[in-house]
Formats: sequence, C-alpha cells, structure tokens
Amino acid sequence: MAALDIDSLHRLTLDDNNQESGVTVNQRALIDKVLSRYSSENTLLRELMQNADDANATKVRITYNADKPWEDPNKALTKRVVVRNNGHVFRAEDWTRLARIAEGNPDESKIGAFGVGFYSVFSICEDPFVTSGDTGLAFYWKGDQLFTRRAKLPQNDEWTNFALKMREPQEIPNLRSLTKFLATSLTFSRSLAHIELYLDDLCLCTLKRVASPTQTVEIKSALATTTAGKMMRITDVDSTSVQISATYINATQTLPPSTVSSRLLSFFSSGKQEAVSVDLTKTSTSNIFLRIITGHIQTSVSRQFAAELLRATKKPLPARTKVSIVVSSAAEHAASSGKSGLFEDLLCYPSQGRVYIGFPTHQTTGFSGHIGAPCLIPTVERESIDLVDRWVKIWNFEVLRAIGLLTRIAYHVEFVRVSSIEDAVHTMKFFSMKLATPQRIDLTVEEAFFGSSGVIPLFSTCGVRPSNEVRLQDADITFLKDVPLLPKSLQTDAADFIGKLRQLSMIESVNLGDIRKDVADRLLSLADSIAFLRYCAKRSHDLDSTAWSALLNAAVGDGGDGTPVSLGSIRNWSSPKVLPAGVPMPPSCAPQSFTSVLSSAEINALGWEELPLIKWLDYCVSSEPFGRPPQRDINKDEEFAVQVLAVMSKGLDSMGKDERDRAIQLLQDKTCIPTRNHGMLKPSQTYLYLIRGFDDLPVIGNLKGVKEKFLVQLGVRKTIELDIIFDKLSQGGKWSAIDLVQYLASVRRDMPAKDVERLRSAPFAAAEGADTTKRSVVQLYEPNDTLRSLNLPVLAWPADRWRPLSTEANLLFELGLKRFPTLAVLLQLCAHPKDEQLRERALAYLLTNFNVYGYAAAYDAGKIKTAFVPTSTGKLRTPRDVFTMPACEVFGFDTIRRDLLGTKASMLGIAPLPPFEKMLEIVLTTPPQTFAAAQAQFAVLGSVMGSAMPPSSHRDAISRQTIIPIFRNEKLVKLAAPSKTFFRGGATEPWHEQVFDMVDFGPQANSFLRNVGVRDRPTTAQLAEMLVAEPANVFRLCSTEDKYRDILAQIARDLSAVKGNKALWMRMANTAFLLADKYKRNDKALEAGQDETVSAGIQTSLQRASDILIVDSVVEFQLFRQDVWTAPQDSLLESLYTALGAVRLSSVVQERTTVRGAGVTNDACERLKAHLLERLPVFFHSDRTTPARDVRWVEKKLRIVQYDGLSLQRTLVFGGVRVAKTSPVTAFVDRSGPGLCVTANPDDYDVAEAVCNIVLSQPTSRDYLLLTSMLQWSVSTLQKRGFNVDRILQRRERERKEKVIQEEHERQERERQEEQARQERELEAQRQKELALATPPMQAASAAKSASMQQQGTPKGGEMSMPGGFPSSPAPTSFGLLSSIRKGLGLPSGSSTGSRNTRPPAFHQPPIGGINPSVMHEQPTATISEISTDDGNGPPATAEQVERAIDNAVRSLRAPTTEPSLFSPPQVTQVREAENYCDASVSQALTLVLPDLSTPPHNGARGARLYSSSSTSSIPAKEFANMYGQAAGRFSLLLQALATQVFGCPLGSPQQAALTNVFLDTGGACIAFNRAGTVYCNLRYYVDDAPPELKPDGGSLAASGNDQLIYWFVTLAHELAHNLVKEHSAKHSFYVESIVCRYLPALITLMRGS
Repeated sequence: MAALDIDSLHRLTLDDNNQESGVTVNQRALIDKVLSRYSSENTLLRELMQNADDANATKVRITYNADKPWEDPNKALTKRVVVRNNGHVFRAEDWTRLARIAEGNPDESKIGAFGVGFYSVFSICEDPFVTSGDTGLAFYWKGDQLFTRRAKLPQNDEWTNFALKMREPQEIPNLRSLTKFLATSLTFSRSLAHIELYLDDLCLCTLKRVASPTQTVEIKSALATTTAGKMMRITDVDSTSVQISATYINATQTLPPSTVSSRLLSFFSSGKQEAVSVDLTKTSTSNIFLRIITGHIQTSVSRQFAAELLRATKKPLPARTKVSIVVSSAAEHAASSGKSGLFEDLLCYPSQGRVYIGFPTHQTTGFSGHIGAPCLIPTVERESIDLVDRWVKIWNFEVLRAIGLLTRIAYHVEFVRVSSIEDAVHTMKFFSMKLATPQRIDLTVEEAFFGSSGVIPLFSTCGVRPSNEVRLQDADITFLKDVPLLPKSLQTDAADFIGKLRQLSMIESVNLGDIRKDVADRLLSLADSIAFLRYCAKRSHDLDSTAWSALLNAAVGDGGDGTPVSLGSIRNWSSPKVLPAGVPMPPSCAPQSFTSVLSSAEINALGWEELPLIKWLDYCVSSEPFGRPPQRDINKDEEFAVQVLAVMSKGLDSMGKDERDRAIQLLQDKTCIPTRNHGMLKPSQTYLYLIRGFDDLPVIGNLKGVKEKFLVQLGVRKTIELDIIFDKLSQGGKWSAIDLVQYLASVRRDMPAKDVERLRSAPFAAAEGADTTKRSVVQLYEPNDTLRSLNLPVLAWPADRWRPLSTEANLLFELGLKRFPTLAVLLQLCAHPKDEQLRERALAYLLTNFNVYGYAAAYDAGKIKTAFVPTSTGKLRTPRDVFTMPACEVFGFDTIRRDLLGTKASMLGIAPLPPFEKMLEIVLTTPPQTFAAAQAQFAVLGSVMGSAMPPSSHRDAISRQTIIPIFRNEKLVKLAAPSKTFFRGGATEPWHEQVFDMVDFGPQANSFLRNVGVRDRPTTAQLAEMLVAEPANVFRLCSTEDKYRDILAQIARDLSAVKGNKALWMRMANTAFLLADKYKRNDKALEAGQDETVSAGIQTSLQRASDILIVDSVVEFQLFRQDVWTAPQDSLLESLYTALGAVRLSSVVQERTTVRGAGVTNDACERLKAHLLERLPVFFHSDRTTPARDVRWVEKKLRIVQYDGLSLQRTLVFGGVRVAKTSPVTAFVDRSGPGLCVTANPDDYDVAEAVCNIVLSQPTSRDYLLLTSMLQWSVSTLQKRGFNVDRILQRRERERKEKVIQEEHERQERERQEEQARQERELEAQRQKELALATPPMQAASAAKSASMQQQGTPKGGEMSMPGGFPSSPAPTSFGLLSSIRKGLGLPSGSSTGSRNTRPPAFHQPPIGGINPSVMHEQPTATISEISTDDGNGPPATAEQVERAIDNAVRSLRAPTTEPSLFSPPQVTQVREAENYCDASVSQALTLVLPDLSTPPHNGARGARLYSSSSTSSIPAKEFANMYGQAAGRFSLLLQALATQVFGCPLGSPQQAALTNVFLDTGGACIAFNRAGTVYCNLRYYVDDAPPELKPDGGSLAASGNDQLIYWFVTLAHELAHNLVKEHSAKHSFYVESIVCRYLPALITLMRGS
C-alpha cells in the first residue's frame, strides 16, 4: 500500500466525522505574559492618554486617591487612580473592542484604541471600572478567566473615566519623573492640550500647550523628497511655534536627600550648616518655546507589500501620513525656562531627543530634536521601533529615511535664521548625529540627511554660503581676502558636524584655484606678499612644479617702495654684504625688503638662488639691460665703472674658475679703465707704473677700492711688450741674447703668461760650435761635459759665466732648456749602428741614471721596438726577444750578454724565459722528434706550467694535438695525443702497454704531460671504447675471464660516465663484447637416462646485450641454461646488462599450471597459514628486501587451497628459441587470488618459492632458501642461529591470553543474559501492577516509564545519582568489558592509586552503560532480541542491522562549526541519569581559542580545535593557548589515532575532525559530549592521567599509554552511540558495547603497534 502524502493526511484529519474541540486560553497567564513586556514606568498612563488622544480629547485629568492622610505628597500612599478625558463617548464597537484582547483600532490614522495596551491596567488593578456617557463596564475574575459586565448608569457623564483600584496601597509615583513624563506627552499630541495632576483635591501640576497657526515651508528644489525605497514622498512641509506652560507646586520638583552626600557635606564643612527653608507648597511656573516642523507624506507601496503589512499589523497602510520634528533655535532655547527641571526631557540640547510614537519611547533620535512619527510601527510594548519583522522592518526603515529627508529640510529652515557664529554653532550641534540607542537608527537618518543634497548651507567669513563655496581654514593661509572661510570657532565647536561634511567631501580645504583667483585680482601688500611667499615655500615639496609655478606667476606684490614685483619671475636674491645698496639689480632678483624677512630655509624652498656676481656683471655690462638706467654705461661712466670694478675686485676670489675667467673676459673687452692722460681704455692698453725710458705709456688713474692683483688679471701690464724689446734687439747695438735673458730674468715675476709662452718658441739663442743659426731654447741642452760626450747640441754660453742655480739659468730652464735627453733619444744612441763606443756610453748613461731622470717610469720593455740589448752572440735585440736563462735556447731563443746579468738585466726588463704560450706554440707547431728534445722541452714547460696554467678549454684542445713522440725500439713510430697516451708504470695492467701508448720522460716533463691530458690509467669510457673497438683482442690479452669481468664491473660502477657519450653507448648496445655463459648438453647423460639438466660443462662467449638473459629464477635457469646465453650472476654486472638491453629470464618464460582433484581448505591449510604467519615476521626482519605485502595482508587476504596433485609447464620463447618443459610441483601461486595452491605434503622449498613470489616484488634464490630454512627449522634452532624469534614467542603468548579473555567474556555474557532476563521478568510484573491501578491512561503510562527508568538507573540504597555525578568510593573492581580489554592485552587489571582516581572510569559508570554504578555483571545489558521486543523502539533484531547502525553512527559525524563560540540550550529529556558526563549544555560556555592545533608549537591533529569554558574564562586567550596548547595537541593526536586507525575515519575527513575537538572544563564533571554529530573531549581527564611531559606543571605517570587508549576508545564509543540514541537507556548501552566489540580488534592492533 502506497504511503499518503502530508496534504492527504491533513485533509483526512479535518474530516467532519472526527471529533472537534475548541482551543482554550488561560487568560490570567496570557495577560501576565503581555504585561511582562510593559516593563517601563508610566506605561499605564501612557496607554490611557494615548487612547484619549485617539478619542480627540483636549483635556485629561489624573487623580490619585490617598489611602490615608498625608503630609508630604511625595510619600503619600494611594489606593486608586482615576484618569478622565473629555474625548468622544464610547460607541458600541469601542465597548466591544475593550472586552477583547489584542483587537486594536483598525483606523490607520490612530495609534491604538483599546487593543493590547489597555490591559496595562491589570498591572496595578484586579477589577478596573470604565464609564463613558451613561454606560459602565466592570471587569472581574473567575479563577483564571476574565469576565465583564456592562450596565446603564443613572446619570450621563460626558467624560470618560477609568477607575483603577489598586490591589494594595502603593506609594504615589515619583512626582518629578511623573511631571516630566506628562510634559513630554503634550509634544506631539493630536488634540490633547491640557493635563491636570491631582492628589485628592490638591492640584499638583497643570500643563497647557498653545500652538501658533501653521506656516508653509518652502522646500528647496535641490533637496530630495523621495525616500530611497520609493515608498514615501514628502509633498508639503509646515511649521508651527509651540509654547508649553507648566504650573506646579515646588514639592513635585524636589529631590529626596542623599544620605551619602549629606555626610560628605558635613564632613567637609567646618561649621554648622545653615538650613535652607524651601516652601514646598509654593507654586511655580515655567515656559518653553519650541517649533514643530511637520512633513506631509504620500505613500506608494505594492499590493503584495500592503497585504503583508496588513497581516502583520492588522491595519491598512495610510495613503497619506506625516512625521514631525521638534527644533529650537539658540534664541528659543535661551528664552525657555525650566530646562533643568520639568522640561528637562523636552529641551534636550545638546543631548539626543526621543522618538515619539504618540508618546515618547525609549528610542533616541541620534540628534537633539524629538521625532514624532505615528506612522512608525512599534514593538508590542511600544517602547521601541520594530526592526525585526521582515515587512515591518522595510516600512519602518522607509519612515526613518523620510525623517532624515525632513530633518535636512528643517536644517535649511533653521539656517535661514542664522545671523551669527553662535546661531550657527547651535544649529550645527543640534543636527549633529550621535549614537542612537537602543537601535542604531541614526545611521539611516544620517544617510538620508546628507544624501538629500550634496550642498548644505554654512556660515562663513562672508556670511551664509553653500558648502561648495565655503572652505576650511588653513593656519598657513592668512593672505586671502575674498574666499569664504569657515570660522575657526565654528570648526572647533561643531567639530562632529564639520567632520562629517569633510568625510562626505561636502566641504573642502582651500585649494590652489581659490588662492590663484584671490591673488590674481589685486596687488598684494608687502605683508601679504611675504605671507604668500611663505605659504608657497611650505608647499613647494608637495605640489608639482607646474601647479606651483602657476600659483607664483599669478601674484604681483609690492616690493616695499611701491614698485610692483611679479613674484613668479623672481629667481635670485642678493646679499647686502656682496652687493651694496644702490647698485642696479636685475628684475629676476628679489627686493631686499623680502629677503630681509624671509628665512634662509624659505628662500631655498622658493628655489631662489643667490645672485651670482657674473650674472650681475652681465647685467651691468649689457648694452641694453632691462630695468637699468641708460646713463649707467660702464664704457662711458667713470664713476659707475669704478663702482663695478670695486665690487668685482672684492668678490673675484670667491668665484669659481670658470666664472672668474668669464668675468675677466667680459671686462677685458670694455673700455672700463680710466687713465691719467688717455681717457677710458681697455685693460690691455694700460700700464700700472711709469717705466723709465717709456714716458708716453697710458698709466691707470685713481681706482679706489680696486686691487692691483685684479687689474693685472684684467690685463693691465707691468712690463714692456716683447715686440718693443725685439725691435730694439734687432736694431743691434749693445743688446745681445745674454743681455735679453738677463733683462727678462729681472722682470720675470711681472711678465704676462703669453709673453713667456712666446719666448719658448722664439729663436734667439745658438748652439756651441761653428753653426751660428738662431734656435729656440727648447732645442738646446744644458752646457755640461756629460751631455757634450753624447754629441748633443748644448747652449752657447760662456763657460765662466754659466751658473746652474742663477736666475738666468732658471729662466732658461723654464723656457725649455733641456737638462738630460729623453728615453727615446737615449735608446737611439744605445742602438747606434756604427759607433760602438757611443752605444756603450749611452747604455752606461741609461743604466746609471735609470732611476734619476724618470727613465724607470717611462721604460716599458714590452713596448720597446728598438733593438739595443747586446746578446751573448753579439747581436742587438729588443728586450722582449732576449732572456736570461740558457734553458730557453732549446726553443731557439737568444740570451743576454753575461756582464749584464743580474741587476742590469732586471732594470732592462729582461725575462728569465719566454712566455709559456710561445714555448707551447713551438711545441705544437714543430713537435720534438727526438727523445732528448722532447724531454728537455717538456721539462721546461713543466717547470713553468704551475704559474702559467692555460685555461681548461685550452688544455682540452692541447690534449687532442699529436705532440708526444712514441718510440718503439728507440725508433720514432708516431706522434700521439696526450688524451690517448698513458704513463708507463705500476698504475696500469701489464696488457695495457700492448693496447695503449705508454710514455715516461722523467718527473719534470711528466708534470707537463699530466696537465695536458696524459693519465696514469685509461678512464672507464676509454676502456669501454677499447672493448667496443677490439673486444676479442682485449679478451685475449686479459688471459682470464675474471680480468675481463673486472673491466665490465668497472664500467658498471661508472655507468654514468659512459652513458654521457651517446655515440659510445649506442655502439656498446650493438656490439658483442659482454661475457655470457651457456651450459653444454650432456648427450651421454641423456643416453644413460639421467636428468637432462646434468651439464657437460660451461661455454663462455662474448655476446650482445639483446642476446643475453638475466637469471632471476633459479628453477627456470636450471631448466633452460643449455638453451640460452645468460649473464654472470652478479648484481653489478646485471645492472650493466639490463641498461644495455638485456631482459630477465622470467619475462620470456610462460607458465601454465594444472591441478588435479577438487580444491579444499582444511586444517592442514590453516596450520600451514598459521606456520607462515609465525615465521614471516622473522623472515621480513632478517631479509633486506622491501616486502610488497606485509604479514597483516597475509593474515587477512591469503587463501590456501589443497589439491590432489599440481604440475607446472614452463615455455621459454626468446629470439629463435622455443623450449617447453613440464614438471610436478607441490605448491605454486594461484594468480587469480592471489592464493596459494598446495598438495597434501608440500615441499618447503616450493612453498617458500610461491610465498616469496606473493609477498616480495623481486624475489631471489637467496630469499627462497632463507624462507625454506625458516619453515623447516624449529624456533629453538632459529634462536640458536641468531634469528629474532621474539615475535613468534610473543604471538604464541598473545594467542594464549586471547583465548583466556574469550573464555572469560563468554562466561560474563552468559551471566549478563541471565541477569537481564531476570530484570525483564520483574519489570513486566511491575508494569502489570501499574496497569491495574485506576489512573488516567496518560498518567499510567508516565508512571510505568518512570518506574522502568528508576529500576534501570537507581543505585542500591534508593538514592538517585546526579546526572554525570560519580561516586566518591574507590575505583570499581576489575570486571566488565574494560577489564577484559586490559586482561586480553596483558595489562594489570587493577587501578593505580594517586591522580588516577581523579578521572571517572570510562565504561563502568552510568554515562557509558546507563546502568547501576555497581559492577557490570550485576546488571547485564539486554541482548538484541530482548531489547528489540521491548516496545518496538529497541535496537535492530539482527547482527547485520547492528553493523549498518554502527556504520551510520560513524558516517553521522560532522565537522565542528566555524562559530567562535558554541551556544546550544540544553535539551530536557525524560531520561536523566548521569547526563553531566556528556551533557551538551556545557557547550553554552565554550569559546574557540585555537582553530587549528596542527600548527607549531602545538603540533596536534589536523583540523583539531581547542576551546575554553566558563571555568577558565578568566585566563586570557593567548595565555590559555600557551598553558594548554601543547598538551591539547598531544591529546588531539591520541584522538586522531583512535579516529583514523580504530574507527576507520579517513585522515583529514569531516569524520576525523569531528572526533578531535578538545575543551578544558576544570569545574564540572563533564568528560565528553556530542553536539550535532561533533564530539568534544575534556582535556582535564586526559592531563590528569597523562605522562609528566604532557602536563602543564608536570606530575607522575599514573597510567600507561595503553590505558589512555582504552579509556578514550570507550569514551568515543559512548559518544558515537549518541548519534543513534540521544538519551541514556538500555538501548544506548547496547550500542555502546556493540561499537566497542566491533572496533576492539583495531584497538588491539593500534596498542600493539604503539
């Protein structure tokens, strides 16, 4: 039958034939719940006055009736309160709604009319009485149900009265707070304008509200009027002024005296306090002045939204509504009285106002004005705005946005009235947004306020201006006149409002455009000019050059004398110390009125540089300078010329060389020197002094302040010109060259440099001898005998008059007279072709004066091309072609003459030997042909090669050159390359000399040959090349196979060097040079009927690798060794053969197995498997081969089957060979399994071979033999032969212990089942008794279930244990499953003393089993069948279903939540026994500290987390992590091991993460809990038993690591069972033990491994 869907079931249940019953409500409880929402004071009066305002009442009177006479009205006890209003008389529908709860007024224009709010009267009254007109309505109770009775009254009263008799006399409400509340109630009332408060007949307070006619407010076109959600649009705005007057007795405004403050006052006062008498009955009056700005709103919503809101509020949305704002200007605020008393809550400036929904709520507005918004939808208690309901929240946010738009309009209205900074400060502070409470409505209002328009009016230094024209003041800018700036006081006093404008970019700081516009329109005064320049200097680093230049270029300032100065054209400044006042200045130089005020840093920032003298001089000498008077011409104005010369004379020394030269050049061309008798002349045309004999010279005039040095630099002469002197010399007479030199030497200091230069080339002197030709001095030498002996031209000078130190000699030397010959001249003399004596004198002069006249510095032996060095053969050679050592003569080089050896040869730069490259080049081009020549040349090269080693690339090239002569029988047979040659000696094999070229030229010569490639022995690659080239010859020369095998082994060891030569490697693969063996057939043995494997001998041959097989199977080798060539059975050689292409024997042999009989698995198979499991661990421990499958795989997967007979056919197919051979066997591998097929009595070797092929990846014969021995030998024999047999012995011991454990467990299981059956019988009898009792069916069922739970969980003695509590007695005895686990593993069954007792037992207590805390065998857990028949809700009835349920429990694990803290209210269940052990309510106080314990230094499990609890909340998170992080990390690794290796959760999976969460709770008894599939474990119970290194403060080790594993294994099993059963019950206990039994083998394996 198909199951019905939920809709069908619903219709079936609503069928008319089913029983119908009404839903009843406990009205008293309902009203109490409603009243619990009305927690604020004055709620009752607020609701009644709201109803009066909705009824269009204009007046309300509130009267409190005293219970007994009173003296102080503040302390009067009242028994009744009567609230009267003159609104319209109740209609029939009003009376009806009054008697119904939660049926409010459906009129959308009314806030409420006797809905839920009316029931606030029941907060003080049991039986309220209401009259209106001629009708009265009384409320009364019957039990928990409320009833009413209505009657006609004998008199008709036009007032509506609410008479509320109090349950018991109450003190009158605080009158100060009450009157303040009543004052606020008139703020936004629709009609209510008069409120009176009475105590009996005494009028305590009267409040009146008077409003002016409304005025329409103009809405600026730039302001937005539509909300962001498009639901509301402000159509009109009006404003009205309101005055609220209050008359009250002073007693209502007094504060009760404070005892503490009076004591402090008396303590600090020295004398008696004067009593201040206050007449509390006196009447006072206060007035406040407000303005209310009201916005009329048109709404527009979708039909769906209107329908949703109607459903939520039970009122239709109004098509039009309104919101109001209370504002007060600075003047109105100052004129109001009572600001700190009665009207304190109304005039809240500068604090926040409140939101009025008819009457004030707890919600603040965020600014200093009140908001009246009847269209806002409040919460039920009308104390705050509903921002929770989905549709109501959308509506309310739109209303708040409309309020923000209206607030912006109000701001503009207020700013029209601003006329002073004080007014502006008041207005801006009034509208500054603050943090609204309890809900942040200020954010929405503020967003709409500033989003209405990007421009807002502000008060500036130029009056009220738009914010986009007003600028923030800058302390550095004081020179602006026409830019509207925000006053500093306004910027400080209204900082919040201005800060928001800056944040929204609605006001900006002064920018460059403002400054340019201001300074460009006027001439800056001197003060403004300096201020402007200072600002520009400060901004020079943060403005780009273009903007900065544009700013400066826009300004023109007063230079101090009324002259306009373009500030952007200034580039220089001058110092009065350099340029005195009064001298003309260029226009680019700043006036000194600027520079005298500006600092040097400011001048540098402006980029001004000090005016260079050269630039000023350019300006002064310019023909048409801009700004200089035309009459000031340096060529004509003598006074101006002297002034310029004086300034330049003073400053010339401070100028650089280039500028100095430039200045002299400028003045040299000007007629700027006044003379005595020739007027203004150029400097070069004038003389400083009058020289005797030359009377007509132009001598300078009076140049005051001009230095003589400066004049000389300009060209003013001190001496006569050379032309004049030469003219006079050419005229003859007494003047000679000697006279000329003497005159010039006397005036040398005054001679111009150009005259000296001219004298250097002037031919006025002669050389000694007959030749009288005039020569220049530079062509002559000093007249002394040494130079004369070298045949050099010396100056003609009388010998008795020549003095080398005289002034005349110094002048001649200065003019170029030579004191010694140059090196080039001297070398030419040394190489004179004909005069040998002159050569010897010149060489002696060179060696003698080598370090005197600088010859050493100029001498470079490598560059001299003149052949002047005498050799031993009498020839002349250049220094680089002659050497000192005779050894170089073997290469054909010359040596220096013997008498020049030593220091002289060193001076001349003669090298001992030619360069290594030259000698090597000779050897390479003309190799030696005799042994002696080779030995001599190689020895010389060897002696210098250490210091002249050629680069490796060059040596490689040399190694390939045929330069070494090879001699056979003292005859030259060939020239060999070094790389192909080897040294003769003991380092090579004797046969090498018959194959390779061997040499020995002595130690010195051999050192050179070694460096260029000759080796002691052939390299591996060379040996390989030789083998490939002549394999048969090498094999013959080796004489034995062992030597040839050694060569192959060397190649195998250095295989990488051979593989690098790809060509060689290819030749090796294709050449038959590898040793291979084949066994000869023994025909005689075959004829005699012997085994065909008997061989007649071995034949060895050289074969290619592709023709050779690698022996990897001994059996197959024995069968086919006479048919194929095989490689030597050496692992090293096998690697070489395999690399060259040889394949393994087993790869070319095909096997075909045949069985006889049917396969069976019997005891013999089991014994064989057990025997293998016993010996394989020892085999793996002894064998070095990595197993492909371990012992665990063999135990679980290996299947052994026995057959009657087995045979194996092996077929070899290789090359052209195909051979098949069949043989009987006793064991082989079943490849389909893989399994092991055996006969009745299998041979140990056959078994070992088959098993090795299964468990090893590449078995060898050694493996077969080793395992065969281990299978044959006894344990004692193995132990004697050194095998580690402890594993075998331990396995036998474990099997014995496991058998004992199994027997004990079976006994306990029987006892448990018997005890369970007995309990079931008693429980059934108890149920029958309860059913017989005359109790209602529901109560009977409850009692039966309770009795069942008590029977299961109550300890002996009748006392119910607390959930999660643990008995204070010592640890339980060693019975039950936990004890069995410990005993089965060989662990002690008892508990240790000490800290171990601080942790509850993990299995014997109710948290795990849900049973009596006594020993387990006293209350055994029910069996599957017993529990499943309980009530249909027990565990599954079959073992298969149990397995599926356990799998579901593990799969149901979930990764922990990402929340930083855990909160889940505790769930109340009917089963309450021992819940604290795993009560998830602990998670209410958990806070995440470490989200990942796997990070250093904690190094825990991946994905594990650490939480703190309320008991550790006082510890800071960082300190908590430092204290417990590492212990928690180790704990998480233990949990991870259990999760992955026991419960089978993949590493990194959500299931693993669900079991590795750690928390620390030091106060409760919670060990672990399961929350929504995630398990959390308490670190406290791990650290208490942990080893010392895991504890924060150390401690003794109370339990082994296996105890930890057992404890937390059972704990996790308990929590996993909660994924199947939430409560603790017999069903939960059953699943706990089922999970433990299911995963116990994995736990044992983990413990053994640990």
